[in-house]
Amino acid sequence: MKRKKISKKKKYYGFLIDNYVASLALLLVVALFVDANIGFYMMYAFILAPIVSLLLAFVARKYIKVHIEVDEDYYTKGEVCTYRVVLKNSLFLPTPPVMVTFHKESGISNKHDKVFMFAMPFGKRVVTCDVPLDTAGPYEVGIDSLAVCDYLGIFRFRYKSDKDCLSRVYVIPDIKNISAHDDMILSSVSAAEAEDDAEDTVTSSVMNFRGLPGYDTREYVPGDPVKRINWKLSARKGSLYVRLDDEVSSKTLGVILDPVFYSDGIDTENYPLIRSEDVLAKIREEAMETYLGVIRTLLMLSYTVNAYYYNGHGYEELKVTDEKTLEELRISLASVYFYG
Repeated sequence: MKRKKISKKKKYYGFLIDNYVASLALLLVVALFVDANIGFYMMYAFILAPIVSLLLAFVARKYIKVHIEVDEDYYTKGEVCTYRVVLKNSLFLPTPPVMVTFHKESGISNKHDKVFMFAMPFGKRVVTCDVPLDTAGPYEVGIDSLAVCDYLGIFRFRYKSDKDCLSRVYVIPDIKNISAHDDMILSSVSAAEAEDDAEDTVTSSVMNFRGLPGYDTREYVPGDPVKRINWKLSARKGSLYVRLDDEVSSKTLGVILDPVFYSDGIDTENYPLIRSEDVLAKIREEAMETYLGVIRTLLMLSYTVNAYYYNGHGYEELKVTDEKTLEELRISLASVYFYG
């Protein structure tokens, strides 16, 4: 026979109610067999105590303010994000217990699950939390939910803060070392050289999204250099056409970071040292770091790279020409979400 699983929450409340009823029964015995005045007086006080506790908790809830403070938005891999949970009390009574449940997200390990906080009259209580950031990408840190308990700990009800208790942080990816003899690099460079000698002329926007160089053309106007005339295209169209920025375009490559992957086809057994819930974040990190590594290698081969990445609304383009613009791209990728 299958045993029913009892949640910790039900177990906790069952324990409180059972003890409360047992205490009332004990006071009734005292009133009947020991001292009626004292026994019944304590019994009435014990019955009224939860009601008074609950009313005070409702009043105190209006004077409680909770928010979080985060020092920085951007971090490098391996750094620790430290944020503070601040509880302020503007009432002349101590606050009832406030249960803080921390936000959990795949890709980062949060050591904290939940804590109970208290604050003295007109006082403040601060709890500091450290979250190691080992995987690149965007994350949220802070509080998932708040609950206010009554002073006896019997009742609990949700509390919604008037301030946002989640903060977004970004972990900047590293740049993977990609050899100039890597198959990805060799095939891209070979395709670029072949495309430069091709008959057909297409616009650069199409070619760049294929990861190959391109160039724009327009009709010849007096004063254009004769060496820029595309004779094959001109013969086909019956009018003279010249290439625009031909020398520059022939050394330009486009590289796209695709933000969509199919999570159903991922075998988590290929990542034995990583928690199953963190595998997708690790794949995202590997894609970003390989992407940056390919671009850096192409820069070393004297190529200009048009980098494309998805910003949540459409593809963003960044022309990468040196280490400075590569670093700009690296920081931008920290905020890129993947979809699977």
